[in-house]
Amino acid sequence: MNRRTLLASLGTVGMAGVAGCHDGIVSGEPMTTLRRFGVINSDETSGHTYVLRIERDEMIVHESTHEVEAAEDGILPRRIVDCDWEAVPGTYTVSARVDGESWQTFDVLDRYDTVPECVVAVVVHEGQSDESGGLRLRVRDRCEEFAYDPRYCSADTSTPEGE
Repeated sequence: MNRRTLLASLGTVGMAGVAGCHDGIVSGEPMTTLRRFGVINSDETSGHTYVLRIERDEMIVHESTHEVEAAEDGILPRRIVDCDWEAVPGTYTVSARVDGESWQTFDVLDRYDTVPECVVAVVVHEGQSDESGGLRLRVRDRCEEFAYDPRYCSADTSTPEGE
C-alpha cells in the first residue's frame, strides 16, 4: 500500500469514528444529560400543586406531583424530584403545570450556544398569571455543585446516590 492510500484510509476511518458528534451534537440534535430537576414557589400569596415532567428524546422519562407551600419571609420553598430516569445524554425538555392549568414546556438547552455535558434545572413559579403561567426555567451547567444531593442523578446509575 502506498503512503497516499494509507493516509486516505486512515482519514476516512478517523472521520467515521466521530461522524455526527461535535460539541454535544449527535445527528444534528444538541445533547446533554439532565442531572437534577425541581420546582421553586416564589408566590407569597399561596401554596400550589405542581406536576413536573421530563422528556428525553421525545419520550416521558419522569412525571411527579408536588405540593409546595407559599413563600414566606424571603424563604422560597422548593421540591427536587427523585432521580428515577437514566442519566444519559439526550435531547431534554421539561414541563410543568400549576394547579391543573396548561402545561408550560421548556428546552433545557434553549439559552446555550455551546452544549454543556450536563445540566441541572428548576422551574420557578413567580405567582403571576401570563402566557407563561408565571413559570420560568433556570438552568445551570455547573453540575458538580449539586453532586452532594442524594437526588442528583449520577452518571453510572439511574437511582439517587446514597440509596
